[in-house]
Amino acid sequence: MNLRGLGFGAMLLAAAGCASSSSGVREDELVRRAWIVERIDDVATATPAPTLTFDSERRVSGRASCNQYAGTLQLGAGTMHVVEPVSTRMACEPAVMTQERQFLVALQAIRTYRRDGDRLLLLDEAGRTRLRLAPRP
Repeated sequence: MNLRGLGFGAMLLAAAGCASSSSGVREDELVRRAWIVERIDDVATATPAPTLTFDSERRVSGRASCNQYAGTLQLGAGTMHVVEPVSTRMACEPAVMTQERQFLVALQAIRTYRRDGDRLLLLDEAGRTRLRLAPRP
C-alpha cells in the first residue's frame, strides 16, 4: 500500500478553496475530520463502532471495530474511493469481527458521498448508502 504524502491538504485548501462538489460537501469539510459509523448497509452499528478519519495526505484511517485500518483516498468532484485498505489482524469476539468485515466491504464499495444534515453518507456505484457517518465527538 502506498501511503506517502501527496501534499493534498495544502493543494486542496489553496487551489480548490471552499468549492462545493456536486455532493453538497466541500472537500475541505472532509480533510482532518473524524467520523463514527452509525449505520452499515442501513443496519445500526454496535459498540465498538467503526471510525474514519480523512487526513490531508489523501489517506483514510481509523478503527474497523476491532482492528486499525488505513487506505489511500481518491477524491474527485463528488466522488470518493478508498484504495488498498489494509488492517491489523487482531481477533475479537465473533459479532465484532462480523461488523468489521461488513464495514470493510462497504468501505471498499464507496464511489460517492453526500451530506444529510450533519451526517455524511457514503454511497456505492448504484447510489445505495453503504455507510452513514456522524461527526466524531
